[in-house]
Amino acid sequence: MNHNISTLLLPTLAISLFSVPLGALMAFIMAISTPSIYNSQMCRYTLYLIMALALSYINLTKPIHSSDLGYYYWLYNLVEEKSFAEYMALIPKEPLYHLYNYILHMFTFGYFNAFMVVHTTICYMLVFSTYDIVVRNTEVDIKYALFAAAIFLLFIEFFFYTAQIVRQVVAGSVAIYGIVKNTYEKNKYSIWLIGLAGFIHASAFFFMLYYVIYFFRHLQFRKLFLLIIGFLVCYKLLLGLLGNIFDDASTIGIAIRRGISGSNELVSIGMLPLLVCVAILPMSVIIIRKTDNLSEKLFFIFPIALIVFILMNIGSPLFVLRFMEYTYMFIPLALVLYLAHTVRSFPLIPFTVILIFMLARFSIKLGTSDFSYISIFDYLSVGIPHYILKILNI
Repeated sequence: MNHNISTLLLPTLAISLFSVPLGALMAFIMAISTPSIYNSQMCRYTLYLIMALALSYINLTKPIHSSDLGYYYWLYNLVEEKSFAEYMALIPKEPLYHLYNYILHMFTFGYFNAFMVVHTTICYMLVFSTYDIVVRNTEVDIKYALFAAAIFLLFIEFFFYTAQIVRQVVAGSVAIYGIVKNTYEKNKYSIWLIGLAGFIHASAFFFMLYYVIYFFRHLQFRKLFLLIIGFLVCYKLLLGLLGNIFDDASTIGIAIRRGISGSNELVSIGMLPLLVCVAILPMSVIIIRKTDNLSEKLFFIFPIALIVFILMNIGSPLFVLRFMEYTYMFIPLALVLYLAHTVRSFPLIPFTVILIFMLARFSIKLGTSDFSYISIFDYLSVGIPHYILKILNI
């Protein structure tokens, strides 16, 4: 085993026998304070995996039938009753999610808790990989990717969504990963991921905006921005058209009409989450102005477009909340790169303050949310043996 990997893994495993979250915290502290570890791509990705797995346990404690998770539980178990062809034909809407669900059912041997662990880990690993690719293709120290990952891990609003709007979280993670792979690494196959994300969840067709940005990337920024506004207006009109085409009983029709006309449900956007999302607007503008990296400029047009679209639809709370979920994925990266571009020396103190605040908020919200997760104190006592038993539902 690579010396750096063993240095990271052995203490982590030892502590995780008694407390999985404390093991993940120890792994992060070791990695962020040891250049030979955080400069190793293999070590960084090992750390990302440890962090994602540690967080995934919390999703196993959420009551299945108290929210949208009950629908996904039913959908997961439906695989056992149908052949592949019957399953795909029965639920043709967003076929790539159902393919994803079918494959993971086979891979996790019908254990829904195992599905939730794998699903949560996949989503976080895609976003963590996105951060890593962006940071290592800039002049910024690679440890900024680790801080972005830690901030995202503690972003409680996004975490709530991983066991709530499951399809959309997968779709958003795939889309942002595809954008970065194509923008920064010129991977020609990843450009298809962006369009295909919409077949995981229809809202992710928003990310087809990337094709406008990509093909007109050499335009003057003002002209490009006007094109983006045109795309957003057309996208909203298209949703309205689809809402009229599909009948009242159609799940697509219901979702679109709820989005464009508002919801009768008691849904509130919340001033603080909205302000947090809007804060990405000035950060993205500053990053675009200060960087000479074309890929970085193109990437940070996306959060600007998301905020514009959110403000265009501010009267439809349920719709806005779904697109705020996509914005959350950009915020940690925008924050660390904003600090990197505006603070000369490595801003260890600001990052430490941010992480302590987010950890405290995560701990409080975890025990007081409407989703009835495990309390932070109970979570700290969960070791690897208990984790495995929970996955197997024993």
